[in-house]
Amino acid sequence: MKSRVGASGNIGTEFVARAAPDGYTVLHQTSGLAIVPALFKKLPFDPLASFAPVAMPADINVILLVENSLPVTDLPSFLQYLKAHPGKLSCGSGGRGNITHLAVEVLLQKLGTTAVHVPYKGTAPAMTDLLGGQIDFMLDAINTAYPYVKDGRVRAIAVTGPAALHCCRNCPP
Repeated sequence: MKSRVGASGNIGTEFVARAAPDGYTVLHQTSGLAIVPALFKKLPFDPLASFAPVAMPADINVILLVENSLPVTDLPSFLQYLKAHPGKLSCGSGGRGNITHLAVEVLLQKLGTTAVHVPYKGTAPAMTDLLGGQIDFMLDAINTAYPYVKDGRVRAIAVTGPAALHCCRNCPP
């Protein structure tokens, strides 16, 4: 397996689109194929015609995480703090146009506030900086974030989806 990151997933996606359709090169894509046409005027591939779906391997909830020193304990206190400090908090994402980036932008618009967006080449390096206190908050998939929540290294504030998750019962949906 070789990860080809960058350009909101377009580098790896283009590589797969240009590969021989022999079944040896597979793209594992989340929401990127739905998002990139809205972000880029010209793509080196056709999101609908260049690929054949094989499976839906998962339906993953996303969790809102904050750095432990942030003086918030739950979603209402986080939202209040975010609104009270426009442009002061930093939010890491898996890259510009990544679903984690766009979800935060929607939240900020609804709140009428701003935060500093720090794009990374994937959510793993963003998590490293959240753990180290270089960024204040981020969204990440529950399956990759939960070990850090369980160990108390970051604080979970909320989850996406219609209901609370058994592993994060204190986080509202």
